[in-house]
Amino acid sequence: MLSASQVSSEPLVHPIIGKGLLAINVDTVRNSVVVAVLLVIIGVVVRTQMRPGKPDGLQNLLEYFVSAIRGLVRQTLGDRPIRILPIVITMFAFIFTCNLIGLVPGFKSPTNDVNTTVALAFFAIGLVHFFSVRARGPVGYVKHFFSMVNSPIGRVLLGVLEVFQEFVKPFTLALRLYFNIFVGELLLAVILVLLGFASPIFNGLFWIPFSVFIGLIQAFIFVMLTISYVNQGTEVHDDLEGSGAGAH
Repeated sequence: MLSASQVSSEPLVHPIIGKGLLAINVDTVRNSVVVAVLLVIIGVVVRTQMRPGKPDGLQNLLEYFVSAIRGLVRQTLGDRPIRILPIVITMFAFIFTCNLIGLVPGFKSPTNDVNTTVALAFFAIGLVHFFSVRARGPVGYVKHFFSMVNSPIGRVLLGVLEVFQEFVKPFTLALRLYFNIFVGELLLAVILVLLGFASPIFNGLFWIPFSVFIGLIQAFIFVMLTISYVNQGTEVHDDLEGSGAGAH
């Protein structure tokens, strides 16, 4: 989220190159690369300094987050052989860091760009359908959309609604994350204008800790919904047995 030195007359405008569908938000690409490089560096540093049985502060913190996400995956998916843990841990780390990097002067949160959140959402929902096809088989995957009721007409109607809902999911997932970060940065810009010289004190005592908390919660919600969607997409009911379900 934005810091005091970032606020200008147009604090939420992204510089672009190109036009139309080929336009690229330069700051979003730059900041996303910075986040990726930062996460790789942190991973390498932690890996080289790991001390089994004697973790330090950073290792303790990372192990706490990993354990929390592992517990969420186990609680949601149970014993299903779905190797999603490394993916959702990486997703959580990337989104959380993207949410926070805007607190650094000269940077904006990549998640303040709807292109980033839409890309993340399509990746998440793509995982859902990938694991759904593996769990149910191709025939069972298609059949589950039309197996909600016994009536043929009802099956068709509900099936169409289910398919439509699958198209809507990535956009609701993306907009939830985008608007929370966008509104946070917009409110910070307003606070800086209203409070003037007192804004650094307010930001240091209240807004920055609150922004960190919101960034953490939004990353967790995104990951939690992804795991929940995978759970729904890999449930195999009796009516799907014999239709290729359970293929891995």
